Amino acid sequence: MRDGNARIGVAIIDSRITPLRLGTGGIAIGLSGFRGIRDERGKLDLYGRRIMVTQANLADDVASAAHLLMGERDERRGLVVVRNAPVVLTDDFSNVSLDARKCLIGVSLVSNLTHGRLRPERALLNMRSLRSAYSK
Repeated sequence: MRDGNARIGVAIIDSRITPLRLGTGGIAIGLSGFRGIRDERGKLDLYGRRIMVTQANLADDVASAAHLLMGERDERRGLVVVRNAPVVLTDDFSNVSLDARKCLIGVSLVSNLTHGRLRPERALLNMRSLRSAYSK
């Protein structure tokens, strides 16, 4: 960075909760300057098998690491600098959002509701039952 021409990536992060998990974690709600997803499909795994599905969400991984340092209480760290992250720097914005029609959870829920296999009130009851079972 001697000449002032450093290439950087920026992630705007927030905290989130995950169903059936305790605690909060970091999530990238906006990013620029690096690819947020690393596509592993077509590559070989540890055992030499071709990977069919995996796309690593690097944006949320970086966000989780930053969230760990920033905290959620009175730490007062509004900025975390991450060096040497295994990301590809770019000159554009990156998107890690998924079209709802491609989301496994969303498609399953909509399909079950649409085809009458799940009534909306039953879906709510199931969610409440899970929450009470895991809140003990």
